[in-house]
Amino acid sequence: MDLRHAIECDAPEPAPLPPGSYRAILQESHDAAIVLDDDMKIVFANASAVRMFGYSRRALLGRPIDRLLPESARKQHVGWMRSMQRAEVHSRPMGPRGRIQALRADGSLIWIEGTVVAYQIAGAPYYAALLRDATQCVEAEEQLQQLAADAQRLARARSSFIANMSHELRTPLNAVIGFAECVAKASVGDLPDKYREYGTHIHEAGEHLLAVINDILAMSELESRQRLLHETELRVRDVADQVCRMLSIRAAKGGHRIVADVPAHLLLYGDAVALPQILINLVGNSLKYSTQPGCVRIAARLLDGGELEIAVEDQGVGMAREEVSQATQPFRRFAKDSLANVAGTGLGLAIVDALVWLHGARMTIESELGVGTTVRLLFPTGRVRFAS
Repeated sequence: MDLRHAIECDAPEPAPLPPGSYRAILQESHDAAIVLDDDMKIVFANASAVRMFGYSRRALLGRPIDRLLPESARKQHVGWMRSMQRAEVHSRPMGPRGRIQALRADGSLIWIEGTVVAYQIAGAPYYAALLRDATQCVEAEEQLQQLAADAQRLARARSSFIANMSHELRTPLNAVIGFAECVAKASVGDLPDKYREYGTHIHEAGEHLLAVINDILAMSELESRQRLLHETELRVRDVADQVCRMLSIRAAKGGHRIVADVPAHLLLYGDAVALPQILINLVGNSLKYSTQPGCVRIAARLLDGGELEIAVEDQGVGMAREEVSQATQPFRRFAKDSLANVAGTGLGLAIVDALVWLHGARMTIESELGVGTTVRLLFPTGRVRFAS
């Protein structure tokens, strides 16, 4: 004899409950309790059932259960309950989905959920139902479904608007930029210096506005999950060198240098448009928020765990700790008094964060006021390749 069997043998038999205990327990239950006989008439209803359905106890007792159901559901529900006896099923959730609608005394409909138990006493079948009012829960679910449907409609409307605006805004703006460049360079013939200066200002303002529009459209595309990655093997040093060349003139205007410290053998399986865009945004931010001549460094290395780390380091104004935690929020800017005229939408880091997330990577920001900022991108091992 094992220990468990010995314990079971020695365990005392549970004492039977005194007569009437079950009725007292059901009567005090917070759940509505109803007992039906084989004729589907109510033979017991507790105080919670009286409150739920709005009838007096006297009016409930002897009442056919189908009178508590909307007419369209009566025949189906009674048949469903009788099938429990035929199938020898002892308990089932209320209705096919665990919920049904019920009819109150005032004619209003409520949703109820619970369990029906089939049992017999002296060979006579009975049904006991323990019920709860689920109306508020159902209404909340319907509201959530409506909100989700509304959100989908808004997303579709926004996507349609953005697609139209992409064409309506960019097309004329590119024309303005092109003509302004012609005026600035006097490509249309000799012009007074003042007109050429006007052309330069128009060209610069147009380029800035186009950059703002492109950022907003890119962020909207990412938020709506419409941006797809077109992946290939990328030599990280080639991408870093490309970014250095693209931003070299801008860097030189502020007395800055951009250097790339990237091993030649590191490859990344990623999007050939997204990765340069990520680095352009990060290096562009470094240049924008560096008030003194200095160096912006792009570095890459393989970590011990096999992840690829790409970092952009600067010696700019830096950020406070509370600013770092909010830096990737769209349209968030922390320009200091001396940098109040810095142009931008506050979308650069938000776009970077979204593109990094699409690659299954993560971004960390380390920054200190007056010292500088380092942004680290950590790409998973599955995206790391090595050149032969």
